[in-house]
Amino acid sequence: MSSYRAPIEEIIAALRTVGIDDLLALPAYRDTGIDLDSIRDVLGGFANLADDVIGPTDRVGDVVGAAFDPATGNVSSAPELAHAFEQYRKGGWTALSAPSEFGGGGFPIVIATAIREMFGSANLALSLNPVLTQSAIEMLEQSADARQRDLYLARLIDGTWTGTMNLTEPDAGSDLGGVRTTATPLDNGQWAINGTKIFITWGEHDLTENIVHFVLARTEDAPLGTKGISLFLIPKVLPDGERNDL
Repeated sequence: MSSYRAPIEEIIAALRTVGIDDLLALPAYRDTGIDLDSIRDVLGGFANLADDVIGPTDRVGDVVGAAFDPATGNVSSAPELAHAFEQYRKGGWTALSAPSEFGGGGFPIVIATAIREMFGSANLALSLNPVLTQSAIEMLEQSADARQRDLYLARLIDGTWTGTMNLTEPDAGSDLGGVRTTATPLDNGQWAINGTKIFITWGEHDLTENIVHFVLARTEDAPLGTKGISLFLIPKVLPDGERNDL
């Protein structure tokens, strides 16, 4: 069993120290009904999940690990991890700080940060999955067109799908300017991506029905260095249901 117990009162004290009361007084939260009591309830609810469901999977992940099937390219996780992630998703925790117009809870990002601290303390490996998904959500919120937001955003927010960032290559990790993966335009408006990416956090798993990869690549005639890098959205499963060739 897990020995982790979430320190709720310490987290509340830390939030008050950094100014959560002032934050909740801002116009963005003044009429939302979000107050210190509701935040305490949210933190307490996740603490129960972290203590009783997520924490006990930490050792399981070390002992069982993940299994790769070279014939299909699929990776399977320990059933206990899949169960814990499903409880996390069903509880609506993936959507806590997302905008309400996309099905999110609208809580301040600092509360989601406190949730991530508890998640990471209970099982650091599993907690990295929603961290990368949050990055994908923020990228779509800020830069996607309407079609992309409609197709991907709600599913990432509700945890039906998860996200990744594909940056590192065998010869380009800390040196971002050395990315060699290429992107070639096709006649149908899509792109053909060619290259190799490594060390992709939760890049393949069976916890969700789809994985949305954000891939750094260079288009033809792109300038050298970081200025020549573009970002491409590449789902594991295409919108028509077909498995993507990646």
